[in-house]
Amino acid sequence: MPRGRRADGELLRQARASGACIVSRDRFRDYRSRYRKLIDDPTRLFGGYVQEGQLQVPALDCSCPLQASAQQAWDALQPLLASD
Repeated sequence: MPRGRRADGELLRQARASGACIVSRDRFRDYRSRYRKLIDDPTRLFGGYVQEGQLQVPALDCSCPLQASAQQAWDALQPLLASD
């Protein structure tokens, strides 16, 4: 995002449009009324954080090395998000 612009709204907009999942510690309080369905969906919004070079997603029991690119990170997480 360009400097000075909040990324939250754009992130939520793109996730809603594409059906993507979000990993974040943010609660998106300022966007709850507009994106309630996405924010309240436990299969679309996961709490997560980076610790010692590892992406941690407790709800998925996931700890994986932080990848060099977003695409590599997505490729590593996608099998964990696939529905059975």
